[in-house]
Amino acid sequence: MAAERITLDGQTLNESDHLGDWKTNTLEGWWGSPEPKEDDEERDGQDGDHDLDVYYKARYVTLTGRVIAKNHEALHKAMARFSGLLRQRSTLQIEGHGPTLWLPVKRSSALDIVPTTDTFAHWQVRVKAVDPRKLGERRRPALAPGTPAQVFHRGNYDASPVVQLNGPLTGGFTINHPGGQYSALAELGVGSWLRVDFNTGRLQLNGNDRSDLITKSEVCSVPPGPAVQFTITNGSGYVEIFDSHI
Repeated sequence: MAAERITLDGQTLNESDHLGDWKTNTLEGWWGSPEPKEDDEERDGQDGDHDLDVYYKARYVTLTGRVIAKNHEALHKAMARFSGLLRQRSTLQIEGHGPTLWLPVKRSSALDIVPTTDTFAHWQVRVKAVDPRKLGERRRPALAPGTPAQVFHRGNYDASPVVQLNGPLTGGFTINHPGGQYSALAELGVGSWLRVDFNTGRLQLNGNDRSDLITKSEVCSVPPGPAVQFTITNGSGYVEIFDSHI
């Protein structure tokens, strides 16, 4: 098994670098699942509630730790480096505890780093993952007419695949999958591409939202376990899926 490695926005938080020695003391909110949403509704005039599907809230992870810098100047550089993390959405990645897993995150608190000596500082940050699923290995089975994609993952929770098609493409397409059909009237030239996000149902063409091209938008998630089959009537590309953990 690989050694433990905790990386936030490209900064490793439990190893030594050119500025000093970083250590993560706590990683609250990473292990286990987030809280479920309380979506059940009371039954008027009856006992109990309506039994609705259970979904999870966003995931919040609080990291705390310390840095021991090589000298006083290095401490101030380490403090500036830490305070500048997460200017944009980025990732939190954990290695060394089973499979390598990562989360797309954004900051949910100040990036607090407080010096206590000329070379020592404590730090703390809280991040938010709007999608609580931790992601692992990526798979991209090919998809084309007559070439069904066998789609599976080895996580512990439902995964949301993304279908990418590459030009040229004329006449639109229909994707057949376990949840039904997804169809659109997209046309692609050579070098163009489109992506269908099975989490949101949206279609992007060369990075731009073109959901107006959709004619049927049934989507599905893929549970862990045996492969499920995706087929397509026109065009070629792949189905992208990540091991998904809750």
